[in-house]
Amino acid sequence: MSSYSAIDALLAAHTPLPLPVERSRVRRSLGISVEEVAQVVGVSPEVLHAWEEGLAVPEGHPRDAYAYFLHRAHIVVDYCARAVGKRDPAPAPAAAAAPRHTRPVREIPAPRRGRAQHAGTAGDPIREAVVAETAAHAGDPHGAIEALTARAVPDAVRMFETLRVGGRYDIVRRPALPEILRTPAPTAPGGFLGGPRLDWQRSGTGEQDDLVAALGINAPWLSAFKTHLPLGQLQAADPQRHDRHRAGIHLVTPPLWEHGGYLPHPLGPLPASTEPVWITEPTLRLLLRLSGPRYWLCAPPVVHESWTAPSTEGLLEKFRIALRDARSRALGEDDTVTLAYVKALYTGFVRALGEVSERALHRPDWMHLIHAQAFANVWSKAYRAHTEGLVVMKVNGSDELHLQGDWRQVFEEGRDLSQLRLRGTYKITADDCGSTSAPGAQCSDPYAEKRRYEYAGGRYVGCRSCGGDLCTSCRMTHLAPADVPVQHNDDNVCGACR
Repeated sequence: MSSYSAIDALLAAHTPLPLPVERSRVRRSLGISVEEVAQVVGVSPEVLHAWEEGLAVPEGHPRDAYAYFLHRAHIVVDYCARAVGKRDPAPAPAAAAAPRHTRPVREIPAPRRGRAQHAGTAGDPIREAVVAETAAHAGDPHGAIEALTARAVPDAVRMFETLRVGGRYDIVRRPALPEILRTPAPTAPGGFLGGPRLDWQRSGTGEQDDLVAALGINAPWLSAFKTHLPLGQLQAADPQRHDRHRAGIHLVTPPLWEHGGYLPHPLGPLPASTEPVWITEPTLRLLLRLSGPRYWLCAPPVVHESWTAPSTEGLLEKFRIALRDARSRALGEDDTVTLAYVKALYTGFVRALGEVSERALHRPDWMHLIHAQAFANVWSKAYRAHTEGLVVMKVNGSDELHLQGDWRQVFEEGRDLSQLRLRGTYKITADDCGSTSAPGAQCSDPYAEKRRYEYAGGRYVGCRSCGGDLCTSCRMTHLAPADVPVQHNDDNVCGACR
């Protein structure tokens, strides 16, 4: 490579890319086809189209070549515009004379009719969908939310597939599954703990004079998209050697946990039996960290069987970033329709992974791993609170954390993914400390309705008197973890109401 070529490559690597709409405009102004640019850049036409639509982010050497092309093309477009502007003006009577034979500058074709058009929607499928449904429902936000929620699952799968264009890894979309994933039994001995639902309340008394802050974790499933997911079909692996470049499910004997007085067990409420249980990759990695020299909180888990495949932590990263940015923008604009749509997209996508349907993507192992990562994230927040001197009073689900102390010195308050939001405060009494109602008992707590809020895309009702879970239908019957089958874990209803 000559010094001039090296200089061009260096500058291309540090040249910022214009907005997607500008990329398309420059190419069309010169009359260059997508196929021509794709060939010289070294990608497929589909990838280049995704770059121009803002559905994928250029990376590596193709990104540098594309940046160099856009920079040079922009110079040519400006030169052509100046050349036309500096041409000697002809007298008025001769204005209709035939121009010289120069290469014409093509105009951008007008958008097709029938498509919803809105400023700023180009290359943004989330905003386009919101604008279209809002217009279709004459500005009624409730009607738009209902329509967007109904179409969220296919929209989410399509968006994920689009953002996968030009991806570095190939994935198996409908693999054969191990038997344990085909017949999950989360509460039986040896059953599958795909996502250990944390349902823990401090057994010792806290400071009765201090308020307890009930904190909500924002979009826990969306944050859990950043986890190691297997690319191909799960295969039997050596259980004695954990490979960090692979992910899957593992049959383990959980370690003894001696910190239940102030921290929940990382596996949640374990079955009474001491037989091994199936856990997923995020839970195993959490246990291995806690058994390591940085924590020394427990012994390493004993792994009896493993089913894994090569994995990557960035498989859903582009999808996660697109949803995160749309959510942040909606929060800034107080756009309730977009907020509801984004939530329906990521919760619907996770559920769709485990559904048996004709859809091309069927990965229940991904679904369980995302659930488990959400619980591992909230456990890590509880541990951080404990190490910072706060009193952890309660951890429930993947989005609820009750703390005593000045929690704002440890966590930032807000609605961003990295922040916590305050749902309310309450004081504990001597009757509250360590008291729980037996599953199936009837509760007449008058504050139960006031503590109702959404949980993991479904509904959740908590009993303020004893901290237990209540049926969301009758709001009286206490639930145990075994009362809610995995296929109904977003309903939280008792057997009688179900």
